[in-house]
Amino acid sequence: MKTVGIVVGVLLIVVVGAVVYIAQNVNSLVENAIEDLGSKALGTTVRVASVDISLTEGRGTIKGLEIANPKGYDGPYLMQLDEITVDLDLDELSAETIVLERVLIDGARIAAIVKGKDDSNLQTLMDNLDTGSSAAAETDAGEITVIIDRLDFVNAQATVDAVFLSEQVAIDVPDVHLSGIGRKEGGATAGEAAAALLKPITEAVVREMITRSLGGEDLEANIKNKIFDKLKGFGRSED
Repeated sequence: MKTVGIVVGVLLIVVVGAVVYIAQNVNSLVENAIEDLGSKALGTTVRVASVDISLTEGRGTIKGLEIANPKGYDGPYLMQLDEITVDLDLDELSAETIVLERVLIDGARIAAIVKGKDDSNLQTLMDNLDTGSSAAAETDAGEITVIIDRLDFVNAQATVDAVFLSEQVAIDVPDVHLSGIGRKEGGATAGEAAAALLKPITEAVVREMITRSLGGEDLEANIKNKIFDKLKGFGRSED
């Protein structure tokens, strides 16, 4: 019995040590996860400036998230997200599914590059997303899924740099509000959740280009429809 007690005591020390380590290093762990999983899913480099997570409050802030341009496109970035605020649902949290009550993305900057009707950085990112998500599924059958009950994308700005434009054009990006991402399916993969956000953003850029007669009809056929096919059932847009 004494030996059993010693073993149990050692196990408790190890478990407590692991919990303390996670609690003390949660910010760096989340930062590394975002950069690693994000880069794999999107097929381009994802960087984060800082992460501040409070497990006791179920709240976190991610600052300075940057998505680099896919290979073949010049420019420092495709998208910069100044601040992302996340509210966790601790009651529904599990090892398989992370439930986020709300995700607020404030102050994003999007730099669209269009080389032709079949060639843009947004379309390439979506192509990479398909490939990256498939590769992740093959290598990790137990991929953690996510449910986002509400997502608010506000105060975004976008520019379009296209071969058929004499100069860069600023595009208005309306605020986007989504709900129920992955809820009906019992969880969405990281790639599906990212695509659910990219869909309304791309829609807004394409819609504005069509309005301005900036070659948007070709983009609509070659970008927008591709995203529609991928995103059936994930998230509901709110007025």
